[in-house]
Amino acid sequence: MSSIRARSLLVLAAALIGLLAATIPAATANAAVTASDPEGAAGCTAAHGPGNWNNHCVRVNGAGLNVESIEGWIDSKGVPGYPVTVCNVKIEVWGTELGGYPYSNSFQHNTCALGHLGAKFTVNKQFQPGSQVCSKAIWEGKQPQPACVQIRY
Repeated sequence: MSSIRARSLLVLAAALIGLLAATIPAATANAAVTASDPEGAAGCTAAHGPGNWNNHCVRVNGAGLNVESIEGWIDSKGVPGYPVTVCNVKIEVWGTELGGYPYSNSFQHNTCALGHLGAKFTVNKQFQPGSQVCSKAIWEGKQPQPACVQIRY
């Protein structure tokens, strides 16, 4: 097979994979932090990013209404699934503290990393039962749907 034909097939395969990835709906994270789950909960949704497969994720560390910390990050992989360089991502997290008080925090990365880039926020507060703690990773101004976990007691 000629080198030009092989390259053309690779380009076509990458384009088809990109099209398939773009048409698959983003799954909403549905994990919950419960009193019986001392490790917390995490979930991811599809997002824009530098690779062909990108997810932004949230992890709530704690149990029940107690939120010790919230982590938000973006994972990015290229064809055929190898990590790619991720740069200049803004991580935003938010939720509702016990009593209905809003909580939010953010961090702007001005650096790059291979495969994923994120932030961990120390919270140490109680959150409203039934509320959601969410995160999104903003890359090049593109704001995806949030990845969320529910606070349950």
